[in-house]
Amino acid sequence: MTPGGGPLVAETPGDATLAVIIPAHNEEPVIGAAISSALGLFDRWDVYVVSDSSGDATADIAARTGVNVLELLTNRGKAGAIEAVIEEFSLTENYDGVLILDADTELDPGYVEGARRQLRDPEVAAVAGFVVSEWKPAERGLVGRVISAYRDRLYFMLQYLMRFGQTWKRTNVAFIVPGFASVYRSRALREITVNPRGW
Repeated sequence: MTPGGGPLVAETPGDATLAVIIPAHNEEPVIGAAISSALGLFDRWDVYVVSDSSGDATADIAARTGVNVLELLTNRGKAGAIEAVIEEFSLTENYDGVLILDADTELDPGYVEGARRQLRDPEVAAVAGFVVSEWKPAERGLVGRVISAYRDRLYFMLQYLMRFGQTWKRTNVAFIVPGFASVYRSRALREITVNPRGW
């Protein structure tokens, strides 16, 4: 709290504190890379992995990195896991915002800088990520290359032609913020139901 009794806010917009949530269910092959990516940009105590009743070594791999780990004994789904880790660690009370990172996604340093820049506008409630696929033709057969090329084209069309148009400040008609890498302002998260019943 500030001396006047109001909520504590960052000194400058660039100082917005962010918690990184990585929801994971049986992500043993990829969780290490996602955590390493987050640790390149955040302190380990700001990274929270929630293992959603994983039957593999997901939680153990995360624990060895020194980040915060919440292991759920019953499967709650992605939204339920996110809701659980937010509540368990009071993240919306302790951080200005929450970054949700899929367990098979790696962050680009420019994304975090851009998200913080967007959050300087107090009217911005969420910042959506932008997907860039890794093109590794030497590691894939013909079918793998065809699927990767198709996915790249699909991502291009969805992101440039749809998402940017929907999220432009003058239209503001986005119906969903994608979950692979997105930042939510804490005060906005406190006003919504993260895990609505019946979904």
